[in-house]
Amino acid sequence: MTTASRIPLFENVRGLLILLVVMGHALEPLLEREPLARALYTGLYLFHIPAFAFLSGHLTRAESGARALWSVAWGLLAPLAVFQVLYVVFDAWVLGRGWSLHWLLQPYWLLWFLLSLASWRMLLPLLLRLPGPWVWAVALSLGAGLLPWVGYPFSLSRTLVFLPCFVAGYLMPRHWLLAPTASRARSVTLAAVLLVGLGAGVGAMAMGHLPTPALQWLYGSVGYAPLGATPLTGMAARLALLGGAAGADVGALHAQPA
Repeated sequence: MTTASRIPLFENVRGLLILLVVMGHALEPLLEREPLARALYTGLYLFHIPAFAFLSGHLTRAESGARALWSVAWGLLAPLAVFQVLYVVFDAWVLGRGWSLHWLLQPYWLLWFLLSLASWRMLLPLLLRLPGPWVWAVALSLGAGLLPWVGYPFSLSRTLVFLPCFVAGYLMPRHWLLAPTASRARSVTLAAVLLVGLGAGVGAMAMGHLPTPALQWLYGSVGYAPLGATPLTGMAARLALLGGAAGADVGALHAQPA
């Protein structure tokens, strides 16, 4: 987006989400000893990563071809490569943690989002050629947890897990967010409440069959087996988390003044 085309609502939401990322990382040292900090952290991670993906999808154009690939390479992959090198050098030389080959495959810390965003933008035109692109995105999200080789490398797990949020953001009509009618606002609010309630209910039932519900469920970074879940329980839990996040995200965006 150019400066002239920026919309205050989206800029405000993006700024708030960045602030929530900082808050989430600030809470991490308190998670083991402060129940309130853990509850706040869980609430943040339930929706703020999906919200980033949703907003990114809403502001994305489904373009393909050489120009689109160049835009992804220059705008996302080039900064990823530069900061990956800087972070790894800092980690190895300044912090003294040494060098590991896994940094050739795994984006450092927050850089995973750049690689995932690049992947989403390249996948979007392909998904839009299929009937029901969001359904396909959900299927990929749920199926990713079944594959033992899908995890941190190349940010593949997170890319697939949060793909439905990105596709939903692209498909969401802008007038639903910027100029809702009273009836539409009530419908969206009701849908958001139902999604959150459904997500909480299914999630509670699914999590009840897990040895120890883990915060890693909210990161989307590994499959079901490392989290101690069977395939069916894992898919139910992930679907519940996606539903809860969708309700929270749409409700929060709809509540923002344009």
